[in-house]
Amino acid sequence: MDVVSGVDLSGRRAVVTGASSGIGVETARALAATGCEVVLAVRDLAGNDVGYSIRKARKIPADERFSPILQRVFEAGRLGQKSGKGFYRYEGRTRISDPEIMTLIEGVSRDLGITRREIPDNEILVRLLCPLVNEGAKIVDEGIAIRASDVDIVYVNGYGFPSYKGGPMFWAQEFGFDQVIATMQKLAPTHGQRWRPAPLLERLAASGKGWSDAEKSG
Repeated sequence: MDVVSGVDLSGRRAVVTGASSGIGVETARALAATGCEVVLAVRDLAGNDVGYSIRKARKIPADERFSPILQRVFEAGRLGQKSGKGFYRYEGRTRISDPEIMTLIEGVSRDLGITRREIPDNEILVRLLCPLVNEGAKIVDEGIAIRASDVDIVYVNGYGFPSYKGGPMFWAQEFGFDQVIATMQKLAPTHGQRWRPAPLLERLAASGKGWSDAEKSG
């Protein structure tokens, strides 16, 4: 998983388990605290045909629960903004919730035997951001990014994460590395070992140190 796909994976999992009343309303409300774009709206902007092509080329790990939502959206001809409908219906660039998508998503939940539930805003936010942090920590640990703030710069300048919120890595340090780890450990049994906490996060949590300490030791 890369830092981009992490949030999308978690966002679709949340939709299947119940966070889709008025498709994306809960996600939008939860993300309002960060100012981020709605995950599924970004998918519509990029094109669901593109997303599905990438999905088909990617081998799904055996321990990862597969979500057929994107495939069904694509097969229904809902390619996103360019076709006037995707995860949302569009009038120009105006995003409108569509009952047809709700029906599709609820059908996926039934097919997978998932009992839908109301998901609190904070749980949605944490489930969306923790995978970003986890993958960011791997990138820093591998030396692909020199420092955690480099990852935040990508999200602020490339993906619209509000600069006054710092970025997902800054958020993680404020939230607590131990809490990020607990979230990843909780999700891993259901969603696959790619959700296992990054070694750097585990080291920082155990030592009580922050990202700047990781940079110094690296």
